[in-house]
Amino acid sequence: MSYALPFIAGVASFLSPCIIPMISVYFSLITGMSIKDLKDVEFHRTMRKFILINTFVFVLAFTIVFTLVGGLSGTIGKWLSSYISVMNVIGGILIIAMGLNLIGLINLNFSFLSKYSAHDIKTSSRYLTTFLIGLFFAIVCSHCIGPVLYSMLIYTATTGSTLIGMKTMFLFSIGLAVPYLLVGYYMPEAINVIKKAKKYQNIISAILGTFLIFLGFLTIFGKIQDLTAFLSRLLPFKLPLGM
Repeated sequence: MSYALPFIAGVASFLSPCIIPMISVYFSLITGMSIKDLKDVEFHRTMRKFILINTFVFVLAFTIVFTLVGGLSGTIGKWLSSYISVMNVIGGILIIAMGLNLIGLINLNFSFLSKYSAHDIKTSSRYLTTFLIGLFFAIVCSHCIGPVLYSMLIYTATTGSTLIGMKTMFLFSIGLAVPYLLVGYYMPEAINVIKKAKKYQNIISAILGTFLIFLGFLTIFGKIQDLTAFLSRLLPFKLPLGM
């Protein structure tokens, strides 16, 4: 499998309607700073290193969780490898459902996953707090990026490989991490850009949803490798994580 697909999916998941409007709140939780301070250009310049370190700790935490879950999903798929055709059909249908949910044609309620929140974490160590918030984001608050995340996990199950499952979700996590790190570095400017992007949320959701529906049909017909091969040809370089 090409590394491009999960990486792009990770970047795209950052654009989820649940994350973009809440990005200031997320960084307030990650850093322990007020939203007012984060928006202050001079304050941000003096605290940029601290913000970036905390952001890195946050993305490290959810990367660990997503990578391990990807390996587990691939392992389960391996156990069921003799039913790969059935798994492709079921997985494809579920991915299509995720896409329809993003477009708004159906309503899949993931609220049962949000019983707890990162606000529940109390500790005296800032970096430990940030790491725990990253774990909570991955385990409890992942419904915010649910359609794209769950679609990638469903795909890893259809590969029937623990290693590919881990690589897929690691690259997905890296894709998700890049926007977080960029926002952390350019916080005041990024917040202004994100405010302007809010009015395009419906369009972004429709594009993501359409892509997931397309991905779902490719999974059903066992043609996902055609897409990843095409994406590989578009990129001028290869990572040493070739899949």
